[in-house]
Amino acid sequence: MLVDRRLQLGTWAVLALVALRLVVGWHFLDEGVKKVLGGGFSSAGFFRQATGPLAGVYQSLLPEPDSRGWLDLDRTKQRWQVYRDELGRQFDFDQQQQKEADKILAQHVRGIERYFRSHKDDLIQYTKGLEALDQSQADPLNQQLPSLWTHVERNESQIGQLPGEMISDVKDYWQSLELQLTGTRNEEQAAQGGFPIFPTGGLWSIATIDQVIPYFILSVGILLLLGLFTRLVSLAGAGFLLMVVSTQPPWVFGAMPVHNYLVELLSLLVLAGTGAGRFAGLDFFLPLLRLGRKSKI
Repeated sequence: MLVDRRLQLGTWAVLALVALRLVVGWHFLDEGVKKVLGGGFSSAGFFRQATGPLAGVYQSLLPEPDSRGWLDLDRTKQRWQVYRDELGRQFDFDQQQQKEADKILAQHVRGIERYFRSHKDDLIQYTKGLEALDQSQADPLNQQLPSLWTHVERNESQIGQLPGEMISDVKDYWQSLELQLTGTRNEEQAAQGGFPIFPTGGLWSIATIDQVIPYFILSVGILLLLGLFTRLVSLAGAGFLLMVVSTQPPWVFGAMPVHNYLVELLSLLVLAGTGAGRFAGLDFFLPLLRLGRKSKI
């Protein structure tokens, strides 16, 4: 049987795959160790900054927005839409309930849009203050000199006081939306329990995610270094990085750069596609174990 040598991996290609697996594995291991031993890992900031078509989904995992989130009209409308859709699916709304829920959502969207228009000047002032604050915090000189950093912290405190009354008003809109949307349920549906607009727990709560991610990253790193279950582990790692990239889609204007995640994501797909754990990894022995079991049978 003739084998096309072009389909075979040469020595240098194998060495490159081993090196790639070890480098990616070490990166995951290092990040995992830092997160596990450091404690206090939180993905809230990452989800809060999410942009693009899935921003509303990611932000719906957060318990509550920060001051910027409360006063971000686009993100507010995205999150409201996600909540309305999830509520309808959770309680299996009929056609009439769907229409009523859409009507309530549209009313609240119009109301919040009017409110933001009426406070346009305050929002502009707040936004400019945040931009100036971000620049000050990013300035290395301010970080190195305590006197300048004290000034930055004072500005941060002053800016934080600006939207206080507005945030209170916006919260009222959120609470009203939750109250009216959940009010569309019938008695049988209502008996199933509440459905808060800000999640407080459950499998996909931010608390659960924050507990799982450090150990997931650590496990991916260990298994890649060992070259064990490399295909499955690489696909799992690639899926995780795809989720990270989807919070900041490269084609969305203003999204944070995610090129490093994309490079590592593609590297993991290469490892999965080639079964790189077969080379200088424990995956080499898995077929032998299967053969041993068959021979005993």
